[in-house]
Amino acid sequence: IVCTNLTLMSGGTINADALGYAGGWHPSIEGYGPGKGRLTATYYGGGGGHGGVGGNGVSGTGGVAYDTTNAPTQPGSGGGGNVAGHGGGTILIEAQGTVNLDGTITADGGAAVNHGGGGSGGAILVFCRTFQGGTNGIVRARGGNANFYSPSQYGGGGGGGRIAVGI
Repeated sequence: IVCTNLTLMSGGTINADALGYAGGWHPSIEGYGPGKGRLTATYYGGGGGHGGVGGNGVSGTGGVAYDTTNAPTQPGSGGGGNVAGHGGGTILIEAQGTVNLDGTITADGGAAVNHGGGGSGGAILVFCRTFQGGTNGIVRARGGNANFYSPSQYGGGGGGGRIAVGI
């Protein structure tokens, strides 16, 4: 979004949840992306990594952390395993003046639907002269949940994404 000023009112949303790299969709498939969740067997792969590493599953390791801390632009990575979560997408806001946030901006990773790991959170990058808002304003890039069937059958959760605000 390129603008002069941006106001996101309470109840308003900008959402890139689960719009990043795809998660594994079939047994024996790893996720996609630079921090993809790994899979060494059939089910319960690792979660995607991005701002942090993904969690380990029974049959795979979590993906690595990547992207820059002060200007993140890459989407989140997918988890490994059967119907794993997709990574969160990327949101870039370039405002010449003020960003007034009373609504919600999210780039959360997707949860695993079956026997997979969660997708990692995506990236949110805001450039503006003034950043302000009320108590309702939310900026979030959470990792997605993995499936947990029992203490011996679980995927890894997705790592969190990256958020930065700059001038």
